[in-house]
Amino acid sequence: MHALETDEIDMILNLTRTTEREQFIHFIGPQNIGIEKGLAYGPEFEEKRKLDPEFAAKLEVILDRKLNAQKLKRGRISVFIDPLIDMYYQINDNQHYKNSRFIHL
Repeated sequence: MHALETDEIDMILNLTRTTEREQFIHFIGPQNIGIEKGLAYGPEFEEKRKLDPEFAAKLEVILDRKLNAQKLKRGRISVFIDPLIDMYYQINDNQHYKNSRFIHL
């Protein structure tokens, strides 16, 4: 929460709305999330994906991870999940990631 309050990060997923948090967070509601087909996102993520149709409907599955940055830039998704090592590479070498920030969860 401190990172959100001090603008160290811009976004966080699955945060419960409270009166206190509304003082410093702009809640935008459920948005589309870009993910890559074939990658494992952890047991909790996969369980939520299987059991929560509303959550699953928000996932935009792509075959090539380069498309997520393009979709984000064009406003088709609000956020995407990518392996950390790839994010370091993309931010340094891919024009679509220019001025991007990432958070390591």
